[in-house]
Amino acid sequence: MRFLGTLAVLVGVVGLGHPASAAPAAESPDALIDRGLNLRRQGKPTEALELFERANAQAPSARAIAQVGLAEMSLHRWIDADTHITAALSRHDSDWIENPKTRETLQKALADVARHLGRVRIEGTSGAEITIDGRAVGRLPLPGSVAVNPGAIRIRVTAPGHQPFDLDVVATAGEETVAKTDLVPIPIAVPSLGPQPLLPPAAPLSPPEDHRLRQWTGTALVGAGAAAVAVGVVWLAINGKGTCHHAPGGICQRNYDTSLQGWLAVGAGAALAGAGVGLVVWHGHDDQLSLSLGPSSFAAMAKF
Repeated sequence: MRFLGTLAVLVGVVGLGHPASAAPAAESPDALIDRGLNLRRQGKPTEALELFERANAQAPSARAIAQVGLAEMSLHRWIDADTHITAALSRHDSDWIENPKTRETLQKALADVARHLGRVRIEGTSGAEITIDGRAVGRLPLPGSVAVNPGAIRIRVTAPGHQPFDLDVVATAGEETVAKTDLVPIPIAVPSLGPQPLLPPAAPLSPPEDHRLRQWTGTALVGAGAAAVAVGVVWLAINGKGTCHHAPGGICQRNYDTSLQGWLAVGAGAALAGAGVGLVVWHGHDDQLSLSLGPSSFAAMAKF
């Protein structure tokens, strides 16, 4: 028992004297890039791309982004390669990217990528969001044309307050196509106030001038009619009467025969007076009166 206790103590002391080995240090971005370059030389672009992306995630740089684009180019991922190589050339963060030979190499690679892509220049409503085949590419106006895979593509344009717009375009490798995508504003709906009560139609008003003219005409006709009746009465009164200068019982040749004229005058006067009274008391608008006088006849027609 004493031996076992001593052995346990010795094991404990040895254990304390040899601490657990530390975890391996993470690779630096440069080390990851170097390993990725070796994999590319071995014809393993997929594995190399993973290392380049890890390096760029740790410390974004023109060198890391350029290597990502070149690996994507090897995998024929032309749109991604165009994006990353262009981004690398736009950075000026190291001597590596400022080296003329490096820039010339990347520009040649970018030109080779461009031969495999079509480009679309999109014009339209300012501020509209643009997606191509579901990939968001930015908001109008875009800084330049957009790289797309050759063939049929669908452009979708959206903006607040406008109707969305879809446009199908056929892109050709090595060529630029212009797409116009003007949006149509959504009509603003005017809120309905509900049915409005119908007002009864206003009664037509007779112009004051017409009313006064009708009154004057009616009064004049009544006066003329009364005068005609008076004349007719006189003629009827003297009908058959005359003056004679011969002996009583003789035949008088100068008796008046005014019966016909008297009745005509009375009839005409009555008609005129009736028309005048109608004009005075009638309040309509469609008033018509026609008179016809002859040597032995009289006619009056009124329409109200």
